[in-house]
Amino acid sequence: MDDVPFFSSDVNFDPPPPNPFRDAGKASIEKMLDHAFEDRVASKRQVKQLTFVKGSPKSQYLRNLWWNRWTEFCAQTLKKDETGVPTAEDLERFFTTIVKRVQPRTNQVPSYTWLKGAVGNMVTNCVFHHPAFTLSPHERLRISTLVDSLLQQGKITQDPSWERAWAGAVVVRKLVSSLIDQAFEQGTITWDITVSKCLSIVFVAALGSRAGDVTIAPLDQHSLPFLAYQDIVIRMKGGTTIDDLEAVVTIRNEKGDKLDPKRKRIVLLKALKESTDSIVCPIKLLLTLALRLGHVAETSIDDLLLHTSQRKSKTVVWSFPERPVFAAYNGPGAAIDVEKPAGNHQLTKTVSQASRAAGILHQLRAHDLRRGAARDTANLNGKGKGVANKTTGVVLGHSAAPAGRVVTAHYVGAHDDDVWTKRVKQNYVDSIYNLPEAETPYQRKFQKFPSREITEACRLERVDEQNASVRTEVSKRLEKRRRADWGEQESRKRQDPTPPVQDHLSDLPADEGTTDDFPLDPQLAQHSQELCNAMTGVQDSADQPEVETILLDVLRQGLAPSTTKAWETSDTLSFVHRFSTINVSCNQGLQQSSKNERRATTRQRLVDSLQGNSRDQVTSFIYVCKNQIYGCPYVHGFRVELVRHELTCAITSTEVFDALDAKEAAKKFHCTEEGCQKSFATVGKRNSHVKDMHGWPKPCPKGCDNTSFNNRGELSRHMESHSPFTSTKCLVPLCTSDNVFDRAKLYRAHIKKVHKFVGKEIDQYMPYTKKKPFEHTGCRVRGCVSEATFDSPSKYKAHLRDKHKMDDDQVEQEMMGL
Repeated sequence: MDDVPFFSSDVNFDPPPPNPFRDAGKASIEKMLDHAFEDRVASKRQVKQLTFVKGSPKSQYLRNLWWNRWTEFCAQTLKKDETGVPTAEDLERFFTTIVKRVQPRTNQVPSYTWLKGAVGNMVTNCVFHHPAFTLSPHERLRISTLVDSLLQQGKITQDPSWERAWAGAVVVRKLVSSLIDQAFEQGTITWDITVSKCLSIVFVAALGSRAGDVTIAPLDQHSLPFLAYQDIVIRMKGGTTIDDLEAVVTIRNEKGDKLDPKRKRIVLLKALKESTDSIVCPIKLLLTLALRLGHVAETSIDDLLLHTSQRKSKTVVWSFPERPVFAAYNGPGAAIDVEKPAGNHQLTKTVSQASRAAGILHQLRAHDLRRGAARDTANLNGKGKGVANKTTGVVLGHSAAPAGRVVTAHYVGAHDDDVWTKRVKQNYVDSIYNLPEAETPYQRKFQKFPSREITEACRLERVDEQNASVRTEVSKRLEKRRRADWGEQESRKRQDPTPPVQDHLSDLPADEGTTDDFPLDPQLAQHSQELCNAMTGVQDSADQPEVETILLDVLRQGLAPSTTKAWETSDTLSFVHRFSTINVSCNQGLQQSSKNERRATTRQRLVDSLQGNSRDQVTSFIYVCKNQIYGCPYVHGFRVELVRHELTCAITSTEVFDALDAKEAAKKFHCTEEGCQKSFATVGKRNSHVKDMHGWPKPCPKGCDNTSFNNRGELSRHMESHSPFTSTKCLVPLCTSDNVFDRAKLYRAHIKKVHKFVGKEIDQYMPYTKKKPFEHTGCRVRGCVSEATFDSPSKYKAHLRDKHKMDDDQVEQEMMGL
């Protein structure tokens, strides 16, 4: 039996069981069969038209930037076909050339890291476009050696483009408080922008994020590439007050994870409970801005807290969830464009502006807030001060290692800890990276430089001084130069061992006053120049009535310096109350005359854009003379008028003020009108007062029917309709102005300012179409004691100028009535 041969082929096996997965993919296979021809063409098109689009839009841009440079270099310099496979020598020649042909923004030569990035981009490009491209270890070493050689030769540099800094919670507080103080002291176009700037600084610092993580980048194309209101959930926890609010912030657009919706960093923030911490509380600042801009249905913080506590979810409801938290500023500070997200450059400019306002000599950047977050966290109370730990990595959103921890972190979820509150409470003062501060913070000048200064700068730079865009760029360079001069001056002060001389005013606190602290009557702002002129003996325009002398004492009391910071409040709720309603604007358009229909329409449109929601009715910021600490009472709504006044302000010390005050008390010419208690130092001032303040309303001296005017300004505007002046361009030979002047006053001002003519020199260029014979007349100024009769216009004009101290425009108006 054992000897019987065995053949496996003689054995019969059962057929295999049916494949349990025989129908796998059946639906998709059938569809491919149904669309075989269509798919054949489409797949081939896709492969043939494939472009290198791996990575973020910025990465794609950089790769295309280098590839465009490379193709032109091959064609024009190497005279080679771009389709040929690049060699290592070709790349070496390219890198040697390109470092000489680019102009970096800051350093004189390109940076070392820039060239290293170029090498990486070029290798990646060559691998994609040329299947046969490869670099041997020898060739890689040669390219690396080339980069080091260029560094040794000084053709590239390892010097940083800007100096790093660490802006922690202490610095953030300085930045934000300085922005608010500056708005109170020097005015702000709109408090919406001021609050938004403070919010952006605090929020980025609290999140430890990059500027591009919460704002939009130029090349971002995916949905909502910015921090939107829907990414912030604010809810009440443990109570119903503003201090019981917590925020959960989802950062969807963090660098490296923007296109991956599964990778989102979540940060927990809690309301800061101390009133002194309100300016660095991200929740309070966010609600303040939301109330101002209408991003919540409520118009007051009280209603918002009440409605939030009554909801089952205890959450704040956003009216426009997809709007950006950090919106762009529309035009030259006119308003916030709530629909348009801010670019990352806007945040960088905000941090830079705030650092100057705080007197920090180092120009901070937005990324310094992220460095400050890392340093604050690493120095929280615990072991190893200043050591990079796991918590620091979590705060910055850095990935964990090894890979197993990444998986575990994915299961654990978000970091449930409010690190920002700990950072604020610890108040960590850096003992190593201490930012240098100026003795005198940078004083923001008025936006526009004098026209003549810009013209001179254009001539020095040999650019077209008539081109508006060129003049704008020149003015920006002038402002940059001004900031640099301030930095150099303050740096020299720090190096000078000689202490500054202390005067009797050194102990006075800085003025924090503004119209919100002591509301000024509009009449006070309008007439304050007459009050100052009355004290100094300067005769100014008589277009406005004089102010009663007693207002001087009111001003001195109202403008007294305050020892309390303008933003300090007794409790946290009051902070939101105040800054969600405050609406004092230094926009000069608010000062435009409402008598002109076009200006009135423009002004109303401006007012509508600056008020509403939780904001108060908009009021104008009042500029105060720098010598108000000595007693100067001058205030004005136009900043240009303040500049003019400060150039000639006589009240430069308390002694001068006391002398002028005594002079006011010695006035002896009393008003002739019954019941008026005013007195004046000269007859001319008394007569001007009578003419301006008494006898109104008055009819038209030309006999117009049914006309009555309440003040001199209304009559002056009406008398222009009787003027023989006709609209004209400038008649001075060789004048290049294309303006058409429809008022004699404006035309005279043009000739006087541009052509430097005065008095009778101007008269020869006035386009009067008719002229009546002059009739003998006495002085028509009410209250004038002169009995003389004038037989010529020149004699009457001389009388008006000498006796009544009228300027040319006032004389012209007086002559219209004859």
